[in-house]
Amino acid sequence: MDAGAAFGAIARACLEHYEANRPGILAGEDPEYLHQGRVALRRLRTALGLFGPVLEPRARRALRRDLRARLRKLAPARDWDVFVAFTLAPALAAAPGDAALGKLVRRSRRFRQRAWESAQRATAAWPASRLEHALGALAPLPQSVRVPARRHARDVLARCVRRVRRRGKGIGRLDAAGLHRLRLAVKRTRYALHYFAPLFRPRRVGPMREALESLQRALGGANDCAVAAVLLRELGAAPRSVLARRNAAKLAAHRKELRAAWRAFRAARQAWE
Repeated sequence: MDAGAAFGAIARACLEHYEANRPGILAGEDPEYLHQGRVALRRLRTALGLFGPVLEPRARRALRRDLRARLRKLAPARDWDVFVAFTLAPALAAAPGDAALGKLVRRSRRFRQRAWESAQRATAAWPASRLEHALGALAPLPQSVRVPARRHARDVLARCVRRVRRRGKGIGRLDAAGLHRLRLAVKRTRYALHYFAPLFRPRRVGPMREALESLQRALGGANDCAVAAVLLRELGAAPRSVLARRNAAKLAAHRKELRAAWRAFRAARQAWE
């Protein structure tokens, strides 16, 4: 299989993933539909970057810009979903009669509802057929047929891992912005390995896949804490409130988890070498 054909298969899978979850987003039935819809669009945007050299550049850039804009409109609703489920709900369960917490819960519901309405409007304005049309215009360049998928995969994965290592230097001293940049690099590498894993022996891919998943969990948890701190300020919570203290403790635990995950990543063998 050549690199252009590999991109086509990945793009179709992303489109199907988005189409399967779009009705649930519009109906507002379950936060998981929004989560999975965003995953589909993020994976497609990542694929556009990973296969950049073999795709028509103008159409690729236009679609990446469009995807970035759509993802930004969906992000606030997902942030509030995560905040309610993993910051507010555990605190409320631990102190069900707390009046201050109850006030924050009511306020957060209003913020969350507005964010969801915005996400649904954005989703309604961007039907799956529009995405399908944009993908149809994204023809692989003629030279892509001369680029074997396996060779392309090796080059891409090597670059991704170098970026993760570069952004993770001094990981114990990274601030929230540095951790966010590292998280994006890890996520990009995870998606790349997911796409290209069938080209390599499973037993050789396994250690790196597990290391990246552990890194992503720790970085995702730290990012959720960073977002929660922003939302707490938006809600008007006191800096030393119960929620703020719980959030700080969670962040410390994720940072500890991150150090162990980073060591495992550094030790993992790269199957494509």
